[in-house]
Amino acid sequence: MVITDAADMRFVPQDGAAIQHALRPLGLPTPHYLLSLGSLEPRKNLGRLLRAWEVIHRGLPDDVWLVVSGAKGKSLVFQDVPELRTLPPRVFLTGHVPDELLPSLYAGALAFAYLSVYEGFGLPPLEAMASGTPTLVGNRASLPEVVGDAAQQVDPFDIEAIADGIRRMVEDSSLRAALRQKGLERAKQFNWDKTAEQTWQVLVEAAED
Repeated sequence: MVITDAADMRFVPQDGAAIQHALRPLGLPTPHYLLSLGSLEPRKNLGRLLRAWEVIHRGLPDDVWLVVSGAKGKSLVFQDVPELRTLPPRVFLTGHVPDELLPSLYAGALAFAYLSVYEGFGLPPLEAMASGTPTLVGNRASLPEVVGDAAQQVDPFDIEAIADGIRRMVEDSSLRAALRQKGLERAKQFNWDKTAEQTWQVLVEAAED
């Protein structure tokens, strides 16, 4: 792992007013949201995240929503994903988000959840941390190495553990503040060009499967 240069400078903390203006085209139902980002394919573990949200959402403030953004995974459409046929309450699907809106979407999130069960390299958590957004990841594959102690880690196969991780992120402002600071420092350690190269190689290998 190369550790020298700062991260992509598009991903930085942003002013609240600027975030609201930038995200207006997405029609988000609330400015208070937990963000999940990635293609809607099995390894991204969206089903367990949604089930965990179903478990925990009633105990969270009414204005906190789960926002799920991303394109459909290879060979999948929404109706082929059982968890998406009937969404739990307070879940908003953005579909594909234009690249120019991603920095604001990250920066505006209360927290970022990335519970993939397999990753060649976890780029989205790094982008979230660089944006100053507290991050929740699965403790599998490369993700623990990427985030270190700068993100909350949970078992991505354990729905109750995911639900508890969400609850802590929403309710514990001290935890969010600590993870925000650690995440900003962690993201600065990565050579962004090398990170992008590693991510592209993973995508190429997946396309060849």
